[in-house]
Amino acid sequence: MTLLLGAERLEALSAIRLSVRTDETTSPGRQRGANQQSAQALGARIVGEAEDLDVSASKTTPFERPELSKWLAEPSRFDMILWWRLDRAVRSMADMHDLAKWARTYRKMLVFAEGPGGMLKLDFRNPLDPIAEIMVTLLAFAAQMEAQAIRERAQGATAAMRTMALRWRGARPPYGYMPAPMPDGAGRQSVKLDPYF
Repeated sequence: MTLLLGAERLEALSAIRLSVRTDETTSPGRQRGANQQSAQALGARIVGEAEDLDVSASKTTPFERPELSKWLAEPSRFDMILWWRLDRAVRSMADMHDLAKWARTYRKMLVFAEGPGGMLKLDFRNPLDPIAEIMVTLLAFAAQMEAQAIRERAQGATAAMRTMALRWRGARPPYGYMPAPMPDGAGRQSVKLDPYF
């Protein structure tokens, strides 16, 4: 690890997370680019990457994610963790509290490339600075409320679709089926493919 003295260069871990991986997604690349820009802006060098794809932040803590957990177990390898946005790191106040406690214990920075007002740096290298603690609490509350709102919207949409006759629920259709317009033109349905097509 680079010493945090004078003009020594900080070493960063780039953390990338995506709840649902699809072939079409560009999110990992965009996250990677944002983290690289943050590292450049901070004069840091990226020494590794923790890429956790198909991993929900609502269902796993940072310490349970396959790649990130390995890096968190070896804190001497870097000075800061870079994320694109707060929701790439956590979705609950409890998880943010645990991550902040880890950062305070090991004197690390948590950096979010984008968010309200631009880049956000939570610097836990100075244990006497209370600002990072206050920011963590506020941001974690916002992330938890956003996760709850997403869950409620999804449940509401699913409940509404259950009341619609022959309504295809979206996502990828089952094998052997394809999405097609409803006969009355109000929505889409899943229809069986012609086996002789």
